[in-house]
Amino acid sequence: ITGPGNGIQLSDGPNVGRLIFPVYSYGSPSASMVIYSDDHGATWQRSANSVTNGGEIQVAELPGGQLIASCRDNGFSWSGVRTFSRSIDGGVTWGPPFTNTTNPPTIPDPGCQGNIYTLSTTNISNTNRLIHANAAHASSRVNLTLRISYDNGATWPVSNQVYAAGSAYSTITKLATGDVGLLFEKDPYGNLAYTWRSVS
Repeated sequence: ITGPGNGIQLSDGPNVGRLIFPVYSYGSPSASMVIYSDDHGATWQRSANSVTNGGEIQVAELPGGQLIASCRDNGFSWSGVRTFSRSIDGGVTWGPPFTNTTNPPTIPDPGCQGNIYTLSTTNISNTNRLIHANAAHASSRVNLTLRISYDNGATWPVSNQVYAAGSAYSTITKLATGDVGLLFEKDPYGNLAYTWRSVS
């Protein structure tokens, strides 16, 4: 079981307080899943099922303690697009993988780690905003792009190209200012770059 990715703690729903860390088994086939703890990390359990053919995975919390996962393609029957899955029980089980969103129809992806992050704010109407980052190209690790969703990942209507040339793995965080901080591989793989974007 391997990463990369950052863990989260559920803040809502029946499993509030649960620690969740995204992992994947690297094999034939590979599979995306999480490990989770309900006792502050003393003991850990693995998802009862996994997203078969998924690779590096990142998860974000949705309202009610549900989860959405953004997965790398490690053998899906499709290619060139980002793959997602949802959990309604705090990561214990995962629904079937899917690539379709309403806007855009799919998110281009070359088979690379990506990142998804819940942007919590003091504005209650915006607590379910999601931020997504990936190399948004069907076959090459280029075009690092940030996207925002206002409907739990059904649509991603706003996008911002961070870097057009070589770009690969990334991680997102919320800054004290409320802006989005982004660390990413630039012109792979010898450089790490940091930038930030205003949500507005």
